[in-house]
Amino acid sequence: MSDNNTDQNALKTYRGNCHCGAFVYEVRLPEIKSVWECNCSLCYKKGYLLVMPSSPDQFRIVKGSEEILATYSFNQKKAKHKFCPTCGTSVLRYLWDAPDFMKIAVNAHTIQDLDTWSLERKPFDGASRPPPYEPPTYTGPRPTAQIEGGKLYTGGCHCGAVQLALLSRSIDATFPDTFPEGAGECNCSICERVGHRQPQITTRTLRRRRRPLLTGASHCISTHTSGFGRVPNRSSCTATTKISAGTRSGAHSWPSRFATSVVSRSPTELCPRGWPNGTPCRKISG
Repeated sequence: MSDNNTDQNALKTYRGNCHCGAFVYEVRLPEIKSVWECNCSLCYKKGYLLVMPSSPDQFRIVKGSEEILATYSFNQKKAKHKFCPTCGTSVLRYLWDAPDFMKIAVNAHTIQDLDTWSLERKPFDGASRPPPYEPPTYTGPRPTAQIEGGKLYTGGCHCGAVQLALLSRSIDATFPDTFPEGAGECNCSICERVGHRQPQITTRTLRRRRRPLLTGASHCISTHTSGFGRVPNRSSCTATTKISAGTRSGAHSWPSRFATSVVSRSPTELCPRGWPNGTPCRKISG
């Protein structure tokens, strides 16, 4: 990653916030036309798109304080990933042992009125930096559904306290890209902020045994209610593992395009060990 904020006279002030509004900030940057997309284990699970002010003094807190944000670090613990413990929004990353232009990285998903779909994404190979991340081994029960040609996918949050298992048809180039049967990326306010721009698999849940299995101690999972769904997050590393779409009883209040389908299906965030290459995925306007 390199500093591309060279024209100090062309800086714009952007405002951003976590979804629940407890933390609001402003950051001064050149007009945002591109973002950094890191492929390391944590950035991938969080769905980070990063922008970096050229100096820490170009970032200021408008509401709340740094102390209200939770912190997660891993490996050498040099980077401090800050997220809202209430709504699960990952706001920024501190890396104080770095040049000024890399000390603060802001999650562009949290910036107000920013069309992240239209931005150029610059890849950063953070996954190649040692030591390598070892995904926790899934130790929970196996789904009991009988699916012809079904394949077991496992994953979970980054720290491993919450695990997920999904039995599904092969998630590859043959997987449908039509909602609600297949994979999609939602751009609603909560999905944008908490990283659900990673592909989501919609699974039939008419029978309980077909649902994805989410395992972990109850104190490890926090939920944030938004609109017509609830978003469970790992309360320590805030890597989201699943969206619960709600219950049948509340379906009458949901948007019509969801009400007829979400009653029997639930979108599942499945990023266990990398999104399979070639899998189709469509944008969902939430």
